[in-house]
Amino acid sequence: MSRSRILLGVLAVVLLAGAVVVISPTRAQAASWHPWGPLDTPGVLIASEAPAGASRANGVLDVFSSSLQRVYHKWYSPSIGWSGWGSIGGPPTSGGACSGPGAAARKSGELDVVVQDCNGNVWHRWWKASVGWVPSWGSLGKPAGACSKPTAAARKSGELNVLMLCDGNVYIKYW
Repeated sequence: MSRSRILLGVLAVVLLAGAVVVISPTRAQAASWHPWGPLDTPGVLIASEAPAGASRANGVLDVFSSSLQRVYHKWYSPSIGWSGWGSIGGPPTSGGACSGPGAAARKSGELDVVVQDCNGNVWHRWWKASVGWVPSWGSLGKPAGACSKPTAAARKSGELNVLMLCDGNVYIKYW
C-alpha cells in the first residue's frame, strides 16, 4: 500500500490506497492527533499521486490532487466546512498533468500550484482571492535529468520556491 504524507502544522493530508485522507485534531484535541478519516473523492477522481496542501488564510486549508491528467482542488473553511472537488484543469500539453501537484500560499489570499506534464516540464497556475484562478497554466521548463514531482514553498511573503530532485541533486527555481 503506497503512502505519502504532507504535514501542515497540526494537520496532515495523506494519499492512502487511492483515497485522500485528512488527520485533523479538534480544538479540544489540539495537542494530539485525531483518528484517520477519508476526505471524500468524487466518483471520477481516483487519486493516483500524493496530494498537496496549503493554507491561503488563517483556518482555511486547500487540498490538491491529480487524476486523469487534471488537477483537482477542494478547500475547508471554518464558516462553510469542506467544499466539493473541482477541476482546475491541467497543463495544455499532450497528456496534461502526469505528476502529483505541489502547492503553496505565496501570501495570504493567494495560492500557487505546480505539476509536471508527461515530458517532465513543470507548469504553474495561481489563484488570487480578488480574481480567482488565472486563465491558463504557465510553463517553468525543467531541469536536466530524471526528476521527481515538483513541490512548492513560500520562504517569505510574495516569494514562491519550486523544488525538485533530479538525478540525485535538489534543484530550485523561485519567483
